[in-house]
Amino acid sequence: HCPELAGHGGTEADLMATSWHDWYESAKQGLDKLAETCETVIVGGLSTGAVLSLMLAARHPEKVSAITLYSP
Repeated sequence: HCPELAGHGGTEADLMATSWHDWYESAKQGLDKLAETCETVIVGGLSTGAVLSLMLAARHPEKVSAITLYSP
């Protein structure tokens, strides 16, 4: 599952209207959805996504089993 982060997939204005807080919330919603049906959840990301993955793992260790980080 790869959740689309807030502001992504649209226009430049859509992206500029968001912050990392919005992106984190999108990732958190994706984690919550996966945790409903998956016993093991591995989160990962590239660049800022890697940092968001670290935050998810730190804040929700009961839901995140492992992380994969690319260019954090």
